[in-house]
Amino acid sequence: SSGINAEYGMTDENNLRDMFGALELEKFDLVLFPVNDSRSLTSAQSGNHWSLLCYVKSEQTAYHIDSANSFNATDAKKIIEKLSVLIKTRVRGKTLCCSQQTNGHDCGVFVIYFCRQIVGQYLKDHRFDARTVQSALPAGYRKHLLEEVKVLQKRKL
Repeated sequence: SSGINAEYGMTDENNLRDMFGALELEKFDLVLFPVNDSRSLTSAQSGNHWSLLCYVKSEQTAYHIDSANSFNATDAKKIIEKLSVLIKTRVRGKTLCCSQQTNGHDCGVFVIYFCRQIVGQYLKDHRFDARTVQSALPAGYRKHLLEEVKVLQKRKL
């Protein structure tokens, strides 16, 4: 799975630096982490749910944004702890109220939507605004994403 998995086994600083040190996360004002509850590093099919962790450097806070209440809260907390070690700063964790999915399969769609909302707002105002994840997922958004994928496939990107 291509998201951040809390069970990477990154229990010490050396492992964290080996895996993520080159990213220099401490240099960025805003970092988005897709979070998955998978317990496997080898199977892309092992996770059940995606959520989003948004680290805001100026606030030293990582906001957990989960469209299924707090399904991934434990995984997000583990990642926040590891992020704190990696960037050598105590990162606070905070859960944000956000738009909620009404089915068992749109969590990834919500993560993409939240990422776009957060980045769009940040590019516009150069600040993080928690209200950007409270707006409802637009009707037909899953279909819209599928159309975007089809366009990209035609371009062979």
